[in-house]
Amino acid sequence: MGISAYINSLANETTSVDSTYKTQVYKSLLRTISAFESNDISFSTVFTPTWMDGYRQFLQSIGYNSHVITFFMQSLLSVYKNAVEDGVVSAQRDILEGVLAEESASYN
Repeated sequence: MGISAYINSLANETTSVDSTYKTQVYKSLLRTISAFESNDISFSTVFTPTWMDGYRQFLQSIGYNSHVITFFMQSLLSVYKNAVEDGVVSAQRDILEGVLAEESASYN
């Protein structure tokens, strides 16, 4: 299963009224990933420094500010954690730590 298919499944699972926000987050994340990568790519491709940096640069190039970019990166981390819990991908220590640290530094 690729990351787009997994995010779509998460969005479809969140059907309660309390989960409307979560569903919108997943759909927004999916839209930006689909705009960056036209094909459904594997988790092992997404969670690499090269891909993450390219995705961050893409978000910047389409006009998102640092706060929005951080939101998307943190949302992606949440998807990764869900995938680990669901057994879709194996946990890798500190997989996004560097990317999130860079985004957090942009607030200062």
